[in-house]
Amino acid sequence: MPEFTIETTYHLPVYRQRTYTADTPDAACRLAIEDKDWSEQKEDCQSCGETFVTGIWQGADAAYRGPTVQVAPHFEETVQRQARHFEVLLGLLKILLAIAKRVNDCPRMDRQGHMGGATRRSHPRRRTRSGRTEQRRRRPMSIPDFARVNFQTLLRAAGDGNLALMECLDAETAQPRYVICAVSRDGADCVFTPFGHLAEGNPFDAYRPPDPAGPNGFLPVADPADPE
Repeated sequence: MPEFTIETTYHLPVYRQRTYTADTPDAACRLAIEDKDWSEQKEDCQSCGETFVTGIWQGADAAYRGPTVQVAPHFEETVQRQARHFEVLLGLLKILLAIAKRVNDCPRMDRQGHMGGATRRSHPRRRTRSGRTEQRRRRPMSIPDFARVNFQTLLRAAGDGNLALMECLDAETAQPRYVICAVSRDGADCVFTPFGHLAEGNPFDAYRPPDPAGPNGFLPVADPADPE
């Protein structure tokens, strides 16, 4: 059975109570912050933080000596996970805002199917055996209607600044999930509508994009042994 050395940490609040003479409460607070004498400190064991993993090494008593093992994100400190996912959410928000701007800047189609302010483009044509030509239309995207509706709702929420990142637990595995939610109001209450959670690890390894050369298929999974 393999052995691992695990370093766990928790934050223990340390406080002191001391009297300061000053003209205002702000001045007294400044004196307290700048005071370097902690000889009267007390530990608040009742308010200690969560326990989280700060290091893993292979082997017994191998801290900072043996081979290191990467700490899984759900064992890290919650505030660190939230900060990291907030950066991801901020980047996603910028992408959604850029998409929304491009959608708004696109020329509109009139009732006759003409694009306002744009040159009409015909579909590519191919010649049949009889010598007649016919238009070759590209296969429409197979994204279902519910996904399109949800995406448009997500774009509107991003444009209005009504997106939130909420830490939840997976209903089946009880693992932490960081869920993108649209925020709306119901009277004095906030309503959070979940749309999906952020993927851990490398998202490029989790999905297969459509194949541009084969409209009915998707790109194959990359072979780790293949450099290309």
